Amino acid sequence: MNGLARLAACCAIVWVSAGNTAFLQVNSQPTPAPTITAEREPWYLNGDPVTYAGSIYYPAGPEIHFIPNEMVRSGFYQGIPIYSRTTIEPYSVIFVPLPGGLMQPYERQRTGQIAGTAGSAAPHFPVAPYTGPAATMGTTPLPQAPAPPTVTGPLPDSIVGTTGTAAPVVTAQAGNRVVYLPRPAPVKSAERPKGINGVFIDFRNNRWFSSGAPTPLDPDRYTRIGEYRGFSVYAPRGGGAGTIYVPMTRDSTDLLIPFTRRGR
Repeated sequence: MNGLARLAACCAIVWVSAGNTAFLQVNSQPTPAPTITAEREPWYLNGDPVTYAGSIYYPAGPEIHFIPNEMVRSGFYQGIPIYSRTTIEPYSVIFVPLPGGLMQPYERQRTGQIAGTAGSAAPHFPVAPYTGPAATMGTTPLPQAPAPPTVTGPLPDSIVGTTGTAAPVVTAQAGNRVVYLPRPAPVKSAERPKGINGVFIDFRNNRWFSSGAPTPLDPDRYTRIGEYRGFSVYAPRGGGAGTIYVPMTRDSTDLLIPFTRRGR
C-alpha cells in the first residue's frame, strides 16, 4: 500500500506541474491584432473624449503601431475594444484600434489624485498642481512661496489712531499673541557733501570747490583752458578767472559743473 500511495502522489504532482506549465504557456502568447476598428465611429471622427474605468480620456499624440507583446484588451467603448499597455502606468493612457494595425492613444488628464505627477512619460496635457491634503497622494504637497504677512489681530492700544510712516507689518497670530515686527527704516540716498570741504579739484596750484548747479556748455561763453585727469577744463571768455567749469563726464559735451577757486 505504501508503494501504491507513493506512486499516486508522484503522478498527481507531475499532472499538476504539467497543467501549470500549459497554463503559463497559454497566457504568455501575444495578443491577437484587433479586428474591430473605430475609423467610422462618429465619436472618433469628431475627436470626442472616451469614458473608461470611470475617467475621461482625450485623443492625445500621434497614432502608434499595435504592440502584441505589450497591449491587451481591457474593455469596450460603444462596441469598440479598448486596449492598454502593460509596460506603462495603469489607467494613464488607453488605445483605440484603427485600420492598418494602428492605435490612437487617448490620455487621461492628470488632475485629482494624480495631479502634480507626470506618469510613465511626459503627458500631452498640462499637469495640474497638487492642491489636496498630503494624505491623498501619500506624499508631501508641492513647495509654494510664502504669502505676505497679514494683520491677524488688533493693534496695541499705544498706536491705535496713528498711522506711522508706513503700514504696520504683522506676523501670523500664535495662540493669543500677535507678534508685530518693527517697521523698516526709510531708504535714504547719499547726501550731497556740505561745507568748504565738499567736492573739489586741484588745478593750476589752486583748489577749486564745486559751487553750483551744472550749466550748459556754450562755445560762445566758454573756452577750453586745460585738462584735469582726462577732463577738459573751461573758463568764461573775456575773464572771470575765479570760476572754472568741468564736464560732468569725460565724454560729456552738454553740461559743465562750476568750480570756484579758494586758496590752499
